[in-house]
Amino acid sequence: MLNRMGARIQGMGTSVIEIEGVESLQGVEHTVVPDRIEAATLMVAAGLTRGNIRILHCPIHHMEAVVNKLREAGMEIDRDGDGVRVVGNRRIRSVDVKTLPYPGFPTDMQAQFMVLMSLARG
Repeated sequence: MLNRMGARIQGMGTSVIEIEGVESLQGVEHTVVPDRIEAATLMVAAGLTRGNIRILHCPIHHMEAVVNKLREAGMEIDRDGDGVRVVGNRRIRSVDVKTLPYPGFPTDMQAQFMVLMSLARG
């Protein structure tokens, strides 16, 4: 986004980033990536309440570790048009979780998942 605004930044995706100063930046339109922790928290809420929800613009491709654990716990999670359908209509099963750096299971989902596991057998 900064380069589109007129910045001169090189080396993105590498271990060295070079930034050359510029006199000014210009405005651009930018869409912020939806928050995966917020979306995952809503998914856990569906499991807690045995709910059936649809999350629009859900960044499921950034949430593989959480989605896999929720499915393992017995929840249904499927793409649904431009969203994701989450159904928590089954008894929650106990699963083990280990937090890891992205793309692993996020530390910021540990508390929500612990609450979900309090309903699980095992």
